[in-house]
Amino acid sequence: MSAVHPSSYDALLAAAVRADNPVTLSTGAEVQMRGLTVVEFLQTIREYPAVREILLNAIAAGDEITDEGMLADLFKTFVDAGPEAIATLIAKSLGLKGTDAREAVLSLSDEDFFALLEKSIELTMPRGVGDFFGRVGRLAVKLGLVVSEDQQSAAAA
Repeated sequence: MSAVHPSSYDALLAAAVRADNPVTLSTGAEVQMRGLTVVEFLQTIREYPAVREILLNAIAAGDEITDEGMLADLFKTFVDAGPEAIATLIAKSLGLKGTDAREAVLSLSDEDFFALLEKSIELTMPRGVGDFFGRVGRLAVKLGLVVSEDQQSAAAA
């Protein structure tokens, strides 16, 4: 009798499960959060063109997103896009989608909003901001969303 091997579909489903992490709100209520994947992050910023533009321009220019100035610019762009952009990222980390979820996050106290934002960043970027945005950049180049400096140099030659 041969051993039963899980199907590729079963293996994919098992790999896709990400652990939830509890966060206790100021009210004592506990919510479950998880980090966003690069793809989820890119899907989210698609909703906010100003954020998408600054990020893709930085990647195309070869800027290091670990640079404090670049991080400040990116955060400023998120703030300029409105608290809705940040609330959308938090809602997705909570496993929620849509306008109602975003509005629920926006109705939180400042203490809870910032606690959830910090946890979302921690879970989404466990190896640091530079690593995360490095992966975002590589994916953007592979998808043809931006042209890398190497590709620009090769085209110019």
